[in-house]
Amino acid sequence: MCLTATFVLGLRMYTRGVILRTVAIDDWFCIAAQVCAWIFAILGFANIQNGYGVHIWNLYLVKLKPFKQNDLAAEDIFALGIWFVKTSILLFYLRLNPERRFRQWTYGIMAFVFVYSLISILVFTCGCIPVTAMWDMTQMATAKCVDQLAFVYANAAFNLLSDLMTLILPVKLCWALQTTLKQKVLLCVVLAMGSFACVIAIVRIVTMMPFVHSMDFTWYKVTLAKWAMVEINVGIICACLPVLRPLLLRVVPQLAGSKNSGADKQSDESYTLRNAVPRKKKGIRNWDYLTTVGGTQNPREDDVESVHVRPNGKSESQEGIILSTETKITYH
Repeated sequence: MCLTATFVLGLRMYTRGVILRTVAIDDWFCIAAQVCAWIFAILGFANIQNGYGVHIWNLYLVKLKPFKQNDLAAEDIFALGIWFVKTSILLFYLRLNPERRFRQWTYGIMAFVFVYSLISILVFTCGCIPVTAMWDMTQMATAKCVDQLAFVYANAAFNLLSDLMTLILPVKLCWALQTTLKQKVLLCVVLAMGSFACVIAIVRIVTMMPFVHSMDFTWYKVTLAKWAMVEINVGIICACLPVLRPLLLRVVPQLAGSKNSGADKQSDESYTLRNAVPRKKKGIRNWDYLTTVGGTQNPREDDVESVHVRPNGKSESQEGIILSTETKITYH
């Protein structure tokens, strides 16, 4: 899974660095997430010699300490990697540069993800007093620890909630466009694709439920680690897919939806979302459209980045003065 995610990430960096010649902070966050995914995988393989996949009653007691130490490190790395993935997606949303309210919600979700990720890392690292009781089973009887069961449920719930918020966030932005239902749905899918990992998160939570009360953690941790590996790498892949459109249009020009090869050049361009400023003055019209800057002049119905809709969805020109605010959405 790491190899697939790394390959897709390589395509993303090629698209940004070679085709578009611009590498942004969301790209670096995605790279950091992939580094965490590889470290998580390495720690998992290293823990095989400590009893990963072995029933605890068949394991030598001396193996429990290094097992717990590696496992706690892996949980910290997983929490950090998930934070990098989600922040990368949200930073990509900010690069769309939409209205103020959308940006406020985006920053709010980023803060929420940061806070619960930080709490997760702190609990995984020092959830007991003394801290050594986290990996020394002989100290568990006298140590004071965070309720691990409650924390697991809370962490899973916050993780899923942030996924759902990230999924829903761009819907209002897309739905505000005065265009066809098909184009709205396609644009929502493109912008929310990075949240597909929430499906994997749900599966991981469901898989985790039968094991939370079990003491045989050396056995069931393998199943949880597999789903954690899938979640972080699927998140990276989904975060990269919306960025690959310029590369796909170079490889498969037919995806542009036009027989005119000159239209394919717009894949490397940016697009602009204009929302008319409502006025009560006579002769002023509302005007909303999403079109490609530097691309072809004729919009195509099947291209979600070339939506050009005038008042009431009509294509003919309207009389009056058009007052509009222009927001440039750079789609790399």
